[in-house]
Amino acid sequence: MTRWAGSVAVVLLALGLGGWQTNQPVLGRSVHGVVRNEQNQPLATAIVYLKNQRTKAIHTAITDSRGTFSFHQLEPNITYEVYAVWQGHRSPSRMDSEYETEKDIRLDLTVAVQ
Repeated sequence: MTRWAGSVAVVLLALGLGGWQTNQPVLGRSVHGVVRNEQNQPLATAIVYLKNQRTKAIHTAITDSRGTFSFHQLEPNITYEVYAVWQGHRSPSRMDSEYETEKDIRLDLTVAVQ
């Protein structure tokens, strides 16, 4: 059995499946925050947009009853634009810069509803 296991390990390493080398980006950055109105009240059911500035791909999240949102497993070295829309009103955009070194970024958003 040990000879067989050793052969499998050699084949996996030869194929690059040993876990040491990969061409995939290391994921793990997160962006989270709270969407509020001008009176600092949380806005539930706001749609939060996260736009990859390189590929222009857009991901969405819906805020919970406390107005919170989060995006996880984001690519490193990418700038993301984040904004929220609630009942037809849009917040100003905020940016998570590609040069940011923190893995967990908080970006709160304010939607003018009046």
